[in-house]
Amino acid sequence: MFLRSWSAKNFYFMNITSPSLKLHTRRQSLGGGCAQVGHLTLRALIEDERSPWSELEGVNVRSIAFCAPMTTVFTDHATSETDAFVEKLWDNSVNFVYKNDVVPRAYGYLSFIEDFVDDITENLTSEVPVPRVLKRICDFQGKLDELVDSAQDNKSVDGLLSVLSNYRHIGSVIYYESEDAHPLVLKDMGAFYKNTTGESDIFRSVKYKSVKKPLDEFMKWHMDIIRAPGLSFPNSDLK
Repeated sequence: MFLRSWSAKNFYFMNITSPSLKLHTRRQSLGGGCAQVGHLTLRALIEDERSPWSELEGVNVRSIAFCAPMTTVFTDHATSETDAFVEKLWDNSVNFVYKNDVVPRAYGYLSFIEDFVDDITENLTSEVPVPRVLKRICDFQGKLDELVDSAQDNKSVDGLLSVLSNYRHIGSVIYYESEDAHPLVLKDMGAFYKNTTGESDIFRSVKYKSVKKPLDEFMKWHMDIIRAPGLSFPNSDLK
């Protein structure tokens, strides 16, 4: 859809070929994930000499995401060219995360999701309205549990967990523990990273914190960062 909607020629009326110009992709939640995928795609096309997008060489592409899920899988067999490409993405991508928001922990931070699901289990009844995105998370966890319970062997389970665990955030993760807290700039090193030196800026060192009413807090964790008292102006100031 993105590539069908845009082409290099669409940008000329904005003089986007200027070396000082920056192109930003930004959205929230799943849209934030799409913005990061769009960033990766644009950067790759610009660096591909065979692509018409290569005419935009010199334009810096950046992505700004709010509470977006993980979108990137890293492999252990990357070339030096791939490493250099990833470094460019890393330096120009940021994702904002607030409190216990579960969405940015999907799909690779499985222990965080499991702790959250355990915390809400006793609050889930047919009388309690559950947000759609929360239903999907719980359904995903339930299907994963069923797969583990019904598997004749662990090969299928290991394969699924291996794929999920390889998802990571690319770029800086800006984490707010509360609305009054100073932001922490974190990095996601993946599920298998051994923090042997006790680094304090590792995203997955931030564990789930149990609360009394997680269902009441769920949408606040996910939405307050983009609306007052988060990073946006109060509604009264926008009228």
